[in-house]
Amino acid sequence: MTVRDRSDPTWAKSRFAQWWTGDVWKVIPVLRSYRPDLSITMFDCPPTGLVSITNLDPASQRLDSAYVEIVGRFSSKDIDRKAYDNYWTTLSIEKSKEFSTAQHLATKFWI
Repeated sequence: MTVRDRSDPTWAKSRFAQWWTGDVWKVIPVLRSYRPDLSITMFDCPPTGLVSITNLDPASQRLDSAYVEIVGRFSSKDIDRKAYDNYWTTLSIEKSKEFSTAQHLATKFWI
């Protein structure tokens, strides 16, 4: 939602400066890297967005088996700014108003 360091000049320019969601944004690149089989849809729901993850496989051990690698790769503070900026350039965010009816949801996700 915003940068970690409030002295970063981009913080003052952010329309989300008052919101803080921590490093939860890193879940999406982790899942994209280690579970490309998942279907991930992001929505523009205020105040911090909404992510729908489908095509789940409860038997998958991929994240468990790669845990140490994932933590090593995604926990570094050194990658935060560059990775965060890259993250925003790779997103496709759906308009939540287009998914407001149950009929549309059924058509989009389950048929």
